[in-house]
Amino acid sequence: MNEKLKNVTIKNLLTHTLGLSERTYLKQFGNNKDDIIRGLLNDDLQYEVNSTVAYSNRG
Repeated sequence: MNEKLKNVTIKNLLTHTLGLSERTYLKQFGNNKDDIIRGLLNDDLQYEVNSTVAYSNRG
């Protein structure tokens, strides 16, 4: 797991301040919930958590 994600909150997810690129597609990690969660937890962050708002409505 990416160490930078240890203190991520639901608020980070809801306010788009998690640090993921706005170009991140959930489906790039797989087609089921477990693969998507595993992919997100191991993905490199593009920004420090809480430093940038990166909104995307991609699925």
